[in-house]
Amino acid sequence: MALPEAIDIAIQIATGLAAAHAVGVIHRDIKPENIMLRPDGYVKILDFGLAKLSERSDLELAMDSQLKTEPGVKMGTTRYMSPEQACGLALDARTDVWSLGVIIYEMLSGRVPFDGSTNGEVLTSILEHEPAPLSTRKSDVPVVLQRIVAKALQKDRKERYHHVKDMLLNLKGRSKGPDYENSFNKIKRHKTAAAVLLAGLVVALVVAWRYGPWPRHPFQPPLPPMKSTPLTTYLGFERNPAFSPDGKFLAFTWGGEKDENTDIYVLRIGSSDPPFRVTNDPADDIS
Repeated sequence: MALPEAIDIAIQIATGLAAAHAVGVIHRDIKPENIMLRPDGYVKILDFGLAKLSERSDLELAMDSQLKTEPGVKMGTTRYMSPEQACGLALDARTDVWSLGVIIYEMLSGRVPFDGSTNGEVLTSILEHEPAPLSTRKSDVPVVLQRIVAKALQKDRKERYHHVKDMLLNLKGRSKGPDYENSFNKIKRHKTAAAVLLAGLVVALVVAWRYGPWPRHPFQPPLPPMKSTPLTTYLGFERNPAFSPDGKFLAFTWGGEKDENTDIYVLRIGSSDPPFRVTNDPADDIS
């Protein structure tokens, strides 16, 4: 598959598995036959028939001896089995991480990492052999993506991604471009170039200001911090303030010193003169 398409599908699969794992469900049979790609590009994970709860009830534990797989009988498709699944060991979410790693490897290279002419040969390959590096199968796979797949295919599950959501985060970082590491390096180079350009621009502006033909103004010190100044301090309640367009006058409503009747007053800001009463109606004047 083309790299962007393969990464998009891998991200969608990982997103679905992360949702299942969050509620304690392990799929245990992740393989291409159980991954359907809709015409609109959405991926669906199918066939949870082999899935089981990672935390089972007491009743399920009591029935464990009846439900346990018989020796030599393997669940799922052999090529996509994790080593612990091939050995019949207890499984956790890391078995789905392994299977997803196999699928990504296959999407990118067109071949499965572990193969053989019989199931026995495939199991031997899974348990004993290391897969061929992705770079030998497909030359344009970025190093960072090779590392993601290699970590997912660690035979010792302690060395694998412990949670598929961690793998998902790496895949999303990888999806930023066909060559994430080179892109990251380019970003750093661009930032450095931008810093140099900005420094040069500052120098050019200083020189132009110092030696240019336009008039230069003396340096203005910063203004002092603003402070609050009360405009009215009369008895009673002053309400509904409104400034004049030129900012020199303030209109407000006031009930007078006895707070008997609300009228409109105007004062000149900064003046010691008393406010001028504008209305005298016996009703309350507020506008």
